[in-house]
Amino acid sequence: MLPQLLLKSNKPVGLHINILILALLMCFFSMVPLYSQESQSIVALETNVNPVPEGDAIIALKVNGKKYGDVDAKIDMDDPFIKVSVLKEALSPSLSPDQKERIFSIILSKLEWAGIADLAAAGIQGTWDMETLSYSVVTPGEYTSLREIDFTPEIAFQDTKWLDPAPVAGVINFNVNGAFNLNSSGLTAPVTVSADSLLDLYSVAIEAHGSMVYTAPSLTWSFNNTRAVYDFPSIEGRLFVGMISGEGLSYQSRPEIYGVSLHNVDDFSRYSMKYSPSVAFTLQNPSSVRFLINGQVIRTLKLDRGNYRIYDLPFAYGLNNMEIEVEEGKNPDGSILYKPVSKYITTETGLLVGGQMDYGFSAGIGRSELDQPIVSGYFRYGLTSSLTVGANLEADRRSLLAGATMVAGTSIGGFILNAASLVAWDDRTDPFAFATDLEYHLAVPGDSRMPGVGFTVGYASSGFTVPQPYSTVADPEPFFKTTLSIGGSISKIMSYGLAGSWNRTLTDTPLDSGIVSLNLGFAANKNVSFSMSSGLEMATDDSPAFTATFALRVSDPAKPSRQIGMTQTADGENTITYNDQFPNSSGIGYGITAANIFGGVSDPSSVSFNSGFTTQYFSFSGNAGVSYGSSLTSPNGLVNLNVASALAFAGSSFAISKPLYDSFIIFAPDKSTENMTVAFAIDQGTKLISHGAPVAAPFSSYHKARASMDFPEAAADVVATLPQIALSSKYRSGFLFKGGLQKYLYAQGRLVDKAGAPIPLMAGDVLKADGTLVSQTFTDDSGTFQIYELTEGEYKIAWPDSIGISIIKLSDNGTDLVELGDIKATPTNSDAAAASTSIPATEGSPANANQQPGEDG
Repeated sequence: MLPQLLLKSNKPVGLHINILILALLMCFFSMVPLYSQESQSIVALETNVNPVPEGDAIIALKVNGKKYGDVDAKIDMDDPFIKVSVLKEALSPSLSPDQKERIFSIILSKLEWAGIADLAAAGIQGTWDMETLSYSVVTPGEYTSLREIDFTPEIAFQDTKWLDPAPVAGVINFNVNGAFNLNSSGLTAPVTVSADSLLDLYSVAIEAHGSMVYTAPSLTWSFNNTRAVYDFPSIEGRLFVGMISGEGLSYQSRPEIYGVSLHNVDDFSRYSMKYSPSVAFTLQNPSSVRFLINGQVIRTLKLDRGNYRIYDLPFAYGLNNMEIEVEEGKNPDGSILYKPVSKYITTETGLLVGGQMDYGFSAGIGRSELDQPIVSGYFRYGLTSSLTVGANLEADRRSLLAGATMVAGTSIGGFILNAASLVAWDDRTDPFAFATDLEYHLAVPGDSRMPGVGFTVGYASSGFTVPQPYSTVADPEPFFKTTLSIGGSISKIMSYGLAGSWNRTLTDTPLDSGIVSLNLGFAANKNVSFSMSSGLEMATDDSPAFTATFALRVSDPAKPSRQIGMTQTADGENTITYNDQFPNSSGIGYGITAANIFGGVSDPSSVSFNSGFTTQYFSFSGNAGVSYGSSLTSPNGLVNLNVASALAFAGSSFAISKPLYDSFIIFAPDKSTENMTVAFAIDQGTKLISHGAPVAAPFSSYHKARASMDFPEAAADVVATLPQIALSSKYRSGFLFKGGLQKYLYAQGRLVDKAGAPIPLMAGDVLKADGTLVSQTFTDDSGTFQIYELTEGEYKIAWPDSIGISIIKLSDNGTDLVELGDIKATPTNSDAAAASTSIPATEGSPANANQQPGEDG
């Protein structure tokens, strides 16, 4: 049976949905009586459809092809009756709560026994085999509860230990750049030092950036940005206070201001399935289901009967051909036969899932003119998953801008419409103005022969200038603009792109300008490619200007990092580049660039060399070159060096690291590690090596990860005190992970009863104090047992209930072996405390086998 499809996605489903919604709204009142009538049709059966027979028998019951068991029944030749209470128990796992309520609390609620006809009234099929006394009941697939499957599921974290962010953490990223320029005029050596910093105080992030430039004998500095950031997950919002950018979309100006802003961010919904594309379908039988997107099989799943919704499908930009293929049996050759159901999903930038909102608000004063206030805000909402609408406002002390936006995804492409009107009260020439633009996009990623098309058209009336925090107001002329672009593949080795734009200023004497460009690309294979781009610029009263650039790239098939490239322009400028890696250098690369060395151009010629590398403590890059030519008074030599590093802290620990621009963690080994090599990692990534000093590593905000530590050069009996721990970061959080080493201990003892007699051949589970199972042990014929790979601490040995529980405490006595001596167990049903053994630090000291709780060892 074909799957019943219901599509819901932040990628549009098609124009027909919007038409359908309009029709539903128009028919709403006429549908209400129909719905009421349908609801009233679900009534309880007053009596059985067929009489309950007198014969008693025990029959085999199957539910959806699986054996349930033998049950009591009343039967005749053609119709078995089973107690409704038994049917409820048997069918409940296959029913959603709503269907269970509908069938057993309404339809069959007044019956004690139910036969085939009674089940049919509830939409359930029953099949009776008199010869084998077997009864098969089949529930429809749509009666099951919805099962949600994430196509790209996040790694499940079942960890019990989580590391909290440090209450106080921070980082300063330093960037030092030195430029040395030598020519006939002498040597100049300006040095630029820039720093951006983060201070995280109880989840409030304070960020700042500044720079200083020294060129003898002068020193200049600037302070570019300072702001406080705080997140509100309940409204999916992020608050900024300080030196910020104004919020806005479409025609809004988004200036740099001193003020406050709030907007929603994707970080909170990144792992929420309701904000991802989804496909819902129903299977009436266990089936193999294949998912094809743009002709490619991306996943095959074996699914049982029931209702399903698949999330986070990997759609591409444009009009996607999505197929669900459900197993329909087998071909004559034995291969599985699939029956496809196709749907088109249109994606477009700016679309929201139906019911999702997008918002932003800001207010403040201009940075250069403190007496110029400005306020702005916008709100967008997904009416459906294929239609998003929005409105925005912005005002300064002279004018008010009001606008509207719409994004639609249809089966013929995506549309974006923006419109805004302006009203001003400052005696300008045009107190009323407006602007509008329309964009159209078509891309079919599943068909390489279909070109991608983009078209825009826009108009702005005279005097349309958006609010700004400046006292000077521009008075622009009215204009009209349009652009068109077409691109795609001609063959497997050739692609093309054609674009053009035209602008007209609508004055008494119209002024026109336009650009036409053509791009061609050829890929002989994955190692050789050639491209050509050309353009023609035209403007009123100016001569047309033609440009053309040819580019060739070749890479070494045996070493893809080794590449050579060449570009040549129509006016004679040329550039040759060569990139490779130093041999035996762990991936350190270098590049050589030569410009205009062929002559024939007036611009200077130059040759330069660049390289760089990154360690866990800093990154370094540099380049050196010389330029020469008739246009220069003398050759110029230039050396540029750049070093970037960071100083991070969390709690009381500090670490030097390569720059950290997001959340970070400081790994701090304790004194027990001394100078031993300690390896730290996040999610089994690149390991950071420490010999006693703290080290830091970056990871993404609003991300779950596992931090781990080990000792790669230690003996086998040495382990970390905290081998791994889970962490979940907020906005630019700082974590401190402290850990050390401890030795594995080998414990040996003898289990005895109250009379001191050994208890042989008994198995026990070894658990930590928190109940975590760490090992298992058993006694031999003499009651002796051993436990391996334990660390210092208290453990519980859970013997069978007839024996009870023993409590042992281990401490390092200087040897690998800890002798427990004789230990007893307290039965689990006894009020007496468990016997306990404590091993003192003195080597070779025997345990007190008869020690009671509360006594010193």
